[in-house]
Amino acid sequence: MLRYVVIHLARVLLHRHCPERAQLGLKTIEKSLPEPILEQFKETLKYMTPSKHHSSIRLLTSLVDSEKDWIYKTLKEED
Repeated sequence: MLRYVVIHLARVLLHRHCPERAQLGLKTIEKSLPEPILEQFKETLKYMTPSKHHSSIRLLTSLVDSEKDWIYKTLKEED
């Protein structure tokens, strides 16, 4: 389940930071996201194991939280 979240989050982040490449998803993450966001995203992936699942979720939550203002603003615009 966490893998699906990561795939969709990658598209959301790309839609914000590099919209012309957003449909490529994980394929273009390395080349298209700003370095701080990319590092946080990669850190999340590092913990996607059964034993460290909770750490990955915390990092994902933090990443989504840092982008939530933009997400809510975008959703309201596309009402």
